[in-house]
Amino acid sequence: VLICAIVAAGLGGFVWGAIPGVLKIYGAHEVITTIMLNFVGINLAYWLARNPLAGEGLVPGTDFVPEGVRIARLGGGLGAAHWGFALGILAAVVAYLLIWRTTKGFEIRAVGLSPGSARYAGMSVAANGFLAIALGGMFAGFGGGLEALGTFGKVSLPFISNLGFNGIGVALLGRNHPAGVVIGALFFGGLAAGAQQMQFATGVPLDLSDVLLAIVLLFVTATRLVELLIGRRARALAAGTKLEGGIA
Repeated sequence: VLICAIVAAGLGGFVWGAIPGVLKIYGAHEVITTIMLNFVGINLAYWLARNPLAGEGLVPGTDFVPEGVRIARLGGGLGAAHWGFALGILAAVVAYLLIWRTTKGFEIRAVGLSPGSARYAGMSVAANGFLAIALGGMFAGFGGGLEALGTFGKVSLPFISNLGFNGIGVALLGRNHPAGVVIGALFFGGLAAGAQQMQFATGVPLDLSDVLLAIVLLFVTATRLVELLIGRRARALAAGTKLEGGIA
């Protein structure tokens, strides 16, 4: 049952991602369509959790998943961390093998980097663009399934947690590489969890973690500015030495 539920979550995400994928083929911008579909998905899930799938209890939402079906926790003093963490690492490995070690993955990267060049080389821009967005939806579906089956054990309302938008920051921090995404996700998660503990222990505002994340993302995205500043500093330090010519 657990395996079927995780597979169903992934398939549901694939189908949901296929909608903007198809619209992109006809010229619709994926950023606009996915943002609009966010509201459709949120309200659809809200309606399902309040009506046909509503559970009993004071907290609105579905019933709890039976213990025999929930993803087991890792233990070892890791709190609520469960084996979905290992599945997330496995998903990153699969994504790496697909994108960086297969012909189809090369086509997807080529279409993303330069659609015109990919079209000139005979690659289908429409098909690869659709596949990229649909596969992104599939991985998002897996993530949502692991949240419901492991972290919370149910779908509680309201369930908005901005994980999708945080994923954009994680991807930027990880330079759009699966290995970097794993490291970026651990950084984001550790900072968020540590900020809560920091607020309880020392009274430091929780919003400080958001400020730190914003600063980190600012420096990650403004790479040219950072390179300019660091390069100028390095040239100043190397002035009059043998390194000056090489740094310049």
